[in-house]
Amino acid sequence: MAIWFKLDHPNINTLVGVYWRNDQYYVVSPWMKNGQYLVVHKEKHTVRRVKSVAEAVAYLHHNNIVHGDLKLDNVLLTSSGEAKLTDFGLAKYLDPDFPTSVGTRGAGSVPWQAPEVLLGGRRSKASDVWGFGMMIVELLIRKPPFWAPEMIPAAIIYRIINGQNQPSSEQVNLLYAPSCWPQFWDIAADCRNPEPSTRPAIGSIVDQLTAIQRVPEATSTACSL
Repeated sequence: MAIWFKLDHPNINTLVGVYWRNDQYYVVSPWMKNGQYLVVHKEKHTVRRVKSVAEAVAYLHHNNIVHGDLKLDNVLLTSSGEAKLTDFGLAKYLDPDFPTSVGTRGAGSVPWQAPEVLLGGRRSKASDVWGFGMMIVELLIRKPPFWAPEMIPAAIIYRIINGQNQPSSEQVNLLYAPSCWPQFWDIAADCRNPEPSTRPAIGSIVDQLTAIQRVPEATSTACSL
C-alpha cells in the first residue's frame, strides 16, 4: 500500500487511507459511480479510455513500478467517464540492476498472468504488458482470457504456459467491440508474445493507441475521441 499512496497520475485511482476492522485491512479510495462500466458497455470513447489505462501503466513503468494484476476489474470509470486504474495490492518496485519484481511470485489473477510468472518467475514490465494485452482480449471477447465452461485454474495455467488454445479473433463479441477492434487485437497479439523480451514497451502501445485515436470519426465512429 505504501506504493499506492505515492502514485500521482490522472488515470490512477487515489488511495485516501487504510483502516483495520474485524482483523482485516480495508483500503479507502474515491467512489466511482460507474464502477467497471467499461466491461459492459460499448462506447465511442473506448480508445481514449484504453489509452488512459496504458498511460497509467506507462507512468508506473517510468517510475520502475509493476502493477502485477492488470485486468478490467481493476479499471474503474468516474462519473465523468474517465478511466482510473486501481488495486495496487501486488504492485512492486523494480531493482534498477535487475528489472523484475523482487517479491510476490505466482500470485494474481491467473487468466491475465504471463507464462513466466505462472512458472514461478518474477514480475516485470514485460509481464505487465502481457496483462495489458489480456485486458484488451477481455474487452473484446467479454469474457476472461482463456475462459471455458468449468475451466479450473490448473487447466488455464497449462494452456497459458504451453501456448495452447490461445484467444482467437473469432471469439470477439461484435455486439460490443469497437469498429477498430482488429487494430486492438493486433496490439493484444504483440503483448502476449511468449518471449518477454519481444513484447512491446508500454510507451509503444500508447503511441499505437494515439494513432488509432486520430482516425477520423467518419471512418471509425466507435473508436474516435
